[in-house]
Amino acid sequence: MPGPQKEVGMPRMYPPEFRPRILDLIASGRKVADVARDLGVSDQTICNWRKQDLIDRGERPGLRGAAVDAGSLVFDTGADGVSV
Repeated sequence: MPGPQKEVGMPRMYPPEFRPRILDLIASGRKVADVARDLGVSDQTICNWRKQDLIDRGERPGLRGAAVDAGSLVFDTGADGVSV
């Protein structure tokens, strides 16, 4: 028999200073599962934040945070007139 269903909805919004504090806790050696449980954030969210932080610092390949933000994407029209 499956466990309790988790409600899926809009992502939670956190204050701007929250993410760096969590990443500092992880960098100081705290386990992701412990921080997630203590602060009420999912393990996956913390892992996503840590991965994006490594990308933003140039320690891992990927799109930097500003490029991921849909509001900062720039669409260009190619030579054939098709927007990309």
